[in-house]
Amino acid sequence: MIKLFDFFAKFIKKQLYFFTFIKKRTDLLSIFQKMTTDNENVEREIRRSERFANMLSLQFSFSDILDVLKDLFLIVEIDTGKILVVNKAWQDKLGLDYIMMTGECFINYISERSKEETWKLFTGEKKGAVSDSKFRNYYKNAKNEDVLLEWNSVANTDGKIVIGIARIIK
Repeated sequence: MIKLFDFFAKFIKKQLYFFTFIKKRTDLLSIFQKMTTDNENVEREIRRSERFANMLSLQFSFSDILDVLKDLFLIVEIDTGKILVVNKAWQDKLGLDYIMMTGECFINYISERSKEETWKLFTGEKKGAVSDSKFRNYYKNAKNEDVLLEWNSVANTDGKIVIGIARIIK
């Protein structure tokens, strides 16, 4: 009986050892698979970073892009109506010194016949009533002549600025 018990004990011990070996082998296999997956992820991130670096090396500055635009571009602070950003097209199309426009209130450049209507629209954007709009108004050029502009504008989500792009109609 003792011999039979010893035989079963040895048999069970071998089986436990075999299962422990299989478990460890499975654990090692899963670790290897995870390492391989992690390595692939690292390689993918390196490739993505290299593409991003290449993109950055080709990137232009914001002002370079704005200066290429043929349309009039404008960013206005909602609280004050001050012009934060304008592009070179203001000088090319209307003869206005686009550098001197920065910091001025946009309403100073609007023709008398459009001031009231434009101010109402602007204050509507200021109150959040209008998030984007398409409208026409008259601006004054450097010769003090009225020029009709067609605008597409949008107020940003936190209500701090209005971005506008305009084309000369006549």
